[in-house]
Amino acid sequence: MLTNKIRHFIINKLTWALSITHNGFIIRPIIFLIGLFI
Repeated sequence: MLTNKIRHFIINKLTWALSITHNGFIIRPIIFLIGLFI
């Protein structure tokens, strides 16, 4: 039970971190490029 909670916690943190970095690496350059063209 304890290892299950820890595993769930780690997976949550990993997916959260991945979504943050994914948004940072994908969306920011797009916004930057749009800003150049506008």
